[in-house]
Amino acid sequence: MTAVSQDARAVLLPISRSLTVEPWLQDFLRAGGRSVLMASSPEEYAARRISDARRAAESAETIRSFTTAVTAASPEPVLVAVDAEPTGVQRLEHLLPSLPDRNSIGQMPEEALERAFFDYARAARDLGVTLFLGPVADHITGTNLWLNGRTLADDLESIARIAVLYSKTVQAAGIAVTAKHFPGHSDLVANPVHEDVTLQLGRDHVERNLMPFQRLVDAGVSAVMVGPVTVEAIDPGNPAASSRVLVDLLRQGLRFDGLIISDDLDAVSTMKGRSLGEVAVSAVAAGVELLLIPGGAAVRETAEALTAAVEDGQLTAAALAAAAAKVRALADAAARKVLRSAMSGPHSGR
Repeated sequence: MTAVSQDARAVLLPISRSLTVEPWLQDFLRAGGRSVLMASSPEEYAARRISDARRAAESAETIRSFTTAVTAASPEPVLVAVDAEPTGVQRLEHLLPSLPDRNSIGQMPEEALERAFFDYARAARDLGVTLFLGPVADHITGTNLWLNGRTLADDLESIARIAVLYSKTVQAAGIAVTAKHFPGHSDLVANPVHEDVTLQLGRDHVERNLMPFQRLVDAGVSAVMVGPVTVEAIDPGNPAASSRVLVDLLRQGLRFDGLIISDDLDAVSTMKGRSLGEVAVSAVAAGVELLLIPGGAAVRETAEALTAAVEDGQLTAAALAAAAAKVRALADAAARKVLRSAMSGPHSGR
């Protein structure tokens, strides 16, 4: 296994639909993969709720068994990720302490809200989770079937306040946090996962939506996820995951130095008729460092496309290596946090 092929796997965040380490996942982890996402089903995403069948079938023990097996399959620390949106999609909602709903989250005293966030995160960490995909920092002002029921509040100031408290508290509990979906998606005419849509906001509106993300960056959020659509006011020629202009806005404009993660690379609004491998190459070239992709055969295919792109000069080995290094750094840091917390015993005073 060459360094380039290991790097090509390190930048992938594949979805596992199963709670067993299937052969594709075992091969991925042994060959350099450093992350996996325990995903909700499309139906659960649509319902914003974990299904009754999953509630009946899963327990803390089954989740812990999976995360332990993932860790054992890799020679290096692995980011085990779940969707954990405070008022939206929560992959482990049936197994973790409940969070306040959208109607009450903005009214709770900060101390009570902090306690709820901390207990939720600590319980997830005890199941072996090390990365949350959340909070959602988008602000809806129009139509948005994709994010309805997933945002924190109706105004930017409240979104920023709750998101920052969530980020700081969860990271204090030992789990890395991902703010999404940069640069904010106020109005989309259709679901970008299934249809080719663009964000048609004016530049002023896009810049207003950056405020919660700037607050999160200033608060030390570990990762930021870019959205799945083309942001016409920023870069009309490229979806966010393929846009160097958008990445530069996050890096230079907001001064973010953490990990940049893509939303689903196979979303119709991101693919734009390209293959998954082509999208992956363009994403790494643009500066995105961890690519959310389907599991199974897509993992090998995407890794091979990245490796081939380096070999034929479409992508530099240095760009791929730099992205892989950022993923490894966060995985290693998350593992150290878990170890320190375990050695220090139960947390007190929060």
